[in-house]
Amino acid sequence: MSEFDLEKVKQGKPVVTRDGRKARVICYDRVDPKRRGNLIALVLGSKRTYEQIIQYDLNGRQIDFAKNCDLLMADD
Repeated sequence: MSEFDLEKVKQGKPVVTRDGRKARVICYDRVDPKRRGNLIALVLGSKRTYEQIIQYDLNGRQIDFAKNCDLLMADD
């Protein structure tokens, strides 16, 4: 895993959470006047049987969950 890179995400490169769960970025240009949660991703839940919606800043840092949900670039 490597540091989150928005430009690579825009090219379709895969991302994971810091704790290794698969994530799918579905929006990176959400209108947010406070400019906090512009990026939206679907992240596999802890039991890996469902996806949860998580907001991120444009650096891949989560807004409402634990730090282990921060996004990183997946290994190729």
